[in-house]
Formats: sequence, structure tokens, C-alpha cells
Amino acid sequence: MRTDPAGKIEQERLAAIDEVIVTVNHKINNPLTTILNYAELLKSLHGRNDIHAEKGLQKIINAANEIKKVTHQLAGLKQAASTSYLDGISMISLPAEPR
Repeated sequence: MRTDPAGKIEQERLAAIDEVIVTVNHKINNPLTTILNYAELLKSLHGRNDIHAEKGLQKIINAANEIKKVTHQLAGLKQAASTSYLDGISMISLPAEPR
């Protein structure tokens, strides 16, 4: 039985990427949930009285939601296409967000 070296390499690459995705989802989403919950709580308690606090907390919430969106995109990744990032460095191409 002949094995395809390129196929084996791709299979190993996907397995490694899957491990990274599981790690990211666990190690990032757990603290991210805490950040979002406390930011929402602080906004509801203090945001109405202080426009600067409200704007700042909303920026935190928006940024945290962006991180959450990326971790969800990673979790749903079905293939590991690469795209160019900087000077010879590649990164995984995430699917476009539905509009």
C-alpha cells in the first residue's frame, strides 16, 4: 500500500491546527466570557451616569466580541487554507463573515 506524502503532511497539519483551535477556544473564550460579563455589568451600573465610562465600556465590549467572533470562526474551520500576512509569513485564512 502506497501512502501519499503530501496527503499525510496535510493531514498532520490539519490535526495540529485542530489542537490549536481547541486550545484557543478553551484558553481564550473562558476569560473572554468574564470580561464581557463584567463590562456589561459595569456599563449597566455606571454607564448611564458617565458618558465616558459608557463609551469606554462599549469599546471593551466591541473588542471582546471581535475576539469571540474570530474564535467561533476558528472553531468552524473545515479546511486550512493559508493567506499571506507579512513578508513571507502566512496565516490561516478565515471564512468571510456573512453580511
